[in-house]
Amino acid sequence: MKKPFWLLVLVFISLLSCKETTVEPAIVGWWTWKQSVGGIAGTTETPASTGKNKSIEFRADHTVRWYEGSTQVRQSTYTLTKEKSSISGKEVDMLTFADQTIKQSYAINNNTLTLEEECIDCYNITYDKVLSE
Repeated sequence: MKKPFWLLVLVFISLLSCKETTVEPAIVGWWTWKQSVGGIAGTTETPASTGKNKSIEFRADHTVRWYEGSTQVRQSTYTLTKEKSSISGKEVDMLTFADQTIKQSYAINNNTLTLEEECIDCYNITYDKVLSE
């Protein structure tokens, strides 16, 4: 009778000592702009063609900051959801910025972030993750 009681006490203590962990979304971190493709003319813009080095920082607190060089040019908050894409008709990961009405589907593949604006003749924007050392 004593063994089951102590076993129950040990299980209870083990459960109390468990910490709840939160997993950061894969989008959290620094990303450098690689290219933007789209628009009515189907143009391709890159750091080389524009002379601009852009980056974006997604934070775990759901704030996002855009930079040109080392200068912050914009800040907002973001929301991540799963929704039906108006472009593909499939359920996708969706990114919404509080200060923008156009949603963007997003995908992360091999440290590359691709944002696709959910509208006709809009842009597909690609970023590379800045890996920490």
